[in-house]
Amino acid sequence: MLMSAPEDQKEKQLPETDRENLPGLRATTPAERQRAFRILFACLLGLGMGQNLFFAILPPIARDLGMSEVDTSLIFSLSAFLWVLSSTFWGRRSDVIGRKPVIMIGLTGFAVSTTGFALVVLAGLSNWISLALVFPMLMFVRAIFGTFGSGAQPSAQAYVADRTSRSERASAVASLGAAFGIGLVVGPGFAAALANIHILAPFFAVAAIAFVSAIAIWIFLPERTPPKRKKRRWDKSLKISMQDPRVLSAIVMAIALAFSMTSLVQHVASDLAAMIGLASPRAVRWTGILLMAAVGAAAAAPIWVILPLSKLPRPARDENEKPKLALTDRRVIPILIMGVVLAFSQTIAMQTVAFYFIDKLHLDSKEAAQMVGVALMAMAMATLFAQIGLIQRFNLSVQFLLRWGAGITAIAFVLMGFGDSYGLLVAAFALSGLGFGFLRPGLQAKGSLMVSPNEQGAIAGIIGSTAATGHIINPIIGMPLYQWMPEAPYFLGAGLMLCFLAYVAFHPSVRDMSDSIEEDEDPDIHVH
Repeated sequence: MLMSAPEDQKEKQLPETDRENLPGLRATTPAERQRAFRILFACLLGLGMGQNLFFAILPPIARDLGMSEVDTSLIFSLSAFLWVLSSTFWGRRSDVIGRKPVIMIGLTGFAVSTTGFALVVLAGLSNWISLALVFPMLMFVRAIFGTFGSGAQPSAQAYVADRTSRSERASAVASLGAAFGIGLVVGPGFAAALANIHILAPFFAVAAIAFVSAIAIWIFLPERTPPKRKKRRWDKSLKISMQDPRVLSAIVMAIALAFSMTSLVQHVASDLAAMIGLASPRAVRWTGILLMAAVGAAAAAPIWVILPLSKLPRPARDENEKPKLALTDRRVIPILIMGVVLAFSQTIAMQTVAFYFIDKLHLDSKEAAQMVGVALMAMAMATLFAQIGLIQRFNLSVQFLLRWGAGITAIAFVLMGFGDSYGLLVAAFALSGLGFGFLRPGLQAKGSLMVSPNEQGAIAGIIGSTAATGHIINPIIGMPLYQWMPEAPYFLGAGLMLCFLAYVAFHPSVRDMSDSIEEDEDPDIHVH
């Protein structure tokens, strides 16, 4: 899907600069690239299914477990926060150790997190553990996904960027986004079908798909060497042993964290809550969380007191090695600004839609679930139409995607704010899906084109980290605005998109930046 059938002819027609600066294109055959892109497409489809799965199944489970809406949102907020922190790291690591290992780590982390999530819920529903422990344990297993699962998508994007020309970049990246979007569409129906067997069956099924995907990446994805020009040389005079205080303190911290997740937290938290006159399950739960944080902080203290992190052994820098891509890089700052604005705007639409339908159309919970499901499906289908039907067919430029995407989404937000009928609201959300379908691949392709080939993983990680910022910002800004006036978040979204459009059209750092990149002509770079 990402590469057409006559690959040999297309490759011969590429400009010489494209061929010279795409070592991945030289090292893999057209058949290998086509197979690799299909595997990545299937893997990201599974990840998309898993994302929507949590939003579709977790709310009724949370009610059975006695968790509030705030508790549920905190689980996703922690995961999103860790996603922001770790996505950039994994993107840069993929530049060093290769795309393939990081994709495997991401898929395995997602599988382990989803399996652990289902097991904790099963234990809570079966009364094997106290409900006071379910909430912190769910936060912990979901945090595994935020920490390790964030590497899969940016590394897959970087893998494609290594093996496509600049002229093909937007189309190829859009196909990966389409795979994730198809998963978002298929996810709710997949979950509903398996939920008839057992409420937790979809979780185990998606985890199995992720495990199989990781194995498929390991066996079939061609990548013979990492994309970095040279392996870093470590200063052998700096070694870490079991006697190192940092190692001992890290072991103590891990043991303390594991210990705090057992029944000790339950009993101690119950006693502490009773001592201060708070005996409700919610008070016991939060007392346990605070206790767990205190124990972990105390165990980690030796790391900061004895040997600061600045003294950790670092790899010796090669004299000819370029510095790593920093967040303050003039090429990165525009991508960060656009990424955060896009993520916040998209989160506004996703997190307020159910409340808005209930308040605007005066629906009960059952009616709202059905109607919101239709609206979200229309939104996802419009995104797929943009990424597969339009971008792929007409090979739209990056500037076109960013400008038209922002304009279309701004109009959609205005329609949401003034919408007073079901049909108009569904049309507005579908229109927003079309706009977001242009914006996300446009931003990814723009970032890819603004950096050199050996920085593809780093920029992909940075863009991936911005995608989670909306889940952190919205509870602070978007939801209070909704409580003040339900239409306010949508008018804010329209304003943000107009600012986005103006930034792309008039800011010199974006407007004057061509869709070509300054190529690295070092012949030592090898990507297979």
